[in-house]
This record gives sequence, C-alpha cells and structure tokens, in this order.
Amino acid sequence: MKNILFVSLMALSLSTFANTLDNNCPSFSLRKYPIVSHQVKVEYVCHKKYALAYDDVNKITIYVATKVNPSMMSGKIIRGNNFRVDGSMSPDYAVKPSDYVGTPYDKGHLAEAELFTTDNEAMDESFLMSNMHPQVANFNRGIWKSLETYTHNLAKNDTIYIISGTVYGSKSNHIGRGVTVPEYSWKVIQIPSFQTVEAYLIPNVEHKNDTFKKYKVTVKEIEIATGLHFN
Repeated sequence: MKNILFVSLMALSLSTFANTLDNNCPSFSLRKYPIVSHQVKVEYVCHKKYALAYDDVNKITIYVATKVNPSMMSGKIIRGNNFRVDGSMSPDYAVKPSDYVGTPYDKGHLAEAELFTTDNEAMDESFLMSNMHPQVANFNRGIWKSLETYTHNLAKNDTIYIISGTVYGSKSNHIGRGVTVPEYSWKVIQIPSFQTVEAYLIPNVEHKNDTFKKYKVTVKEIEIATGLHFN
C-alpha cells in the first residue's frame, strides 16, 4: 500500500501490554482483544454492547470491538444523536462534543448506532464521545457509511465480530483540546461460521468515486499500520 503511516513498534514482550478487556468484557471479541504493542497511556472501557481501548495522551480511541447477530438488526429504535462525554473515562482526557465545534470534521462512529436499534441503553451509549473519531465529512457520510452498510448486511445473516479503529501518529492533525485526527480508519470483520476475516484500511480524506472494496487489506497490514497485535 502507498502513503500509509507506519507506527514504530517497541521491542518489548506483548505480555507487557496485556489489557483488562479480556477479563472484564470478553463477549465482544472472538478471541482475545488486540494488544496495544506500542507505548501509550491506554484506558480500557466496557459498555453494554461494545468495548474500547483509548489513548489518553492523543485523545483518540484506538479501537472499538462489538459482537452483532441477526436479532440485533431488526430493531425499531431511532438514533438519538445524544453526543456526550464518556463519564466512565478520566475527565482530564475525555473528548467533549465541543472539541469538534468550528472544525470540518464529523463525529464519526466506530461502533455505529445502527447496530443497536434493539436496545435503548446501547443506542444511547453509541453516542458517547469515546466511540467517535474525527472524520472528513465526505468520508464519514460516503465510503465509511458504505462499509458500515455492507457490515450490517453481513450481520443480518450471521453472527459477526467487528473491530473498528484508527491510525494516527506524531504528524497527525489535532482539533479542540488536542484531539487527534486519524489519518486512516479501519475495520476488521470476523465471521466465525465461515472462518473468514475481512479487513479494510481507508484514508481519512475526501473520497468521490472510490469504493471501500478498493481498500481491502490483510489483518497483518492493519497490525503494521497500527502497532496492534491481533490474537
């Protein structure tokens, strides 16, 4: 792939970076959660229908993981757009809706609201700012939305595990009180019944005629770009 931001990995044992999600909310990951194998200050948070790893220093969510099945895709709950601070996180590092005011970026979901139309609490939690990342408007409403719709269609027929995240680095832009703007957004979709995995890594720029399928990659390429280790 061209023009990708590669994270420098630290020469340390992966066990050094073990997280608490495996014990506290194991149901959202098919196996163990991805390990953050580079040195950042991480908060691990469990919500009702998803779990996340958050980089306090860069004020950006590294990834969000969730499990979706066909019964979750038939709900009638309407999205509420109640964007708000995630009170379960350290207040000094938590992103606020006001951080996006006056910027050209959308509050882009990692675990999208449309996955939680059967559960009011989960729908409400999907609008916590820890589940957001700054996305170019055309990207969020275009190619990323298309990938989300594709994922929804998969979930209508099978149980799937979805991990969505960000690629960022020292040269990334910032908004608000130091919120990092990712250079790429990515999504890994695991389909256990078919023993298949799909991965997509898409630049966070304006896309006019691109299709998300153009950005299909391997999980290994996601690992190289992010510094994560998938189990």
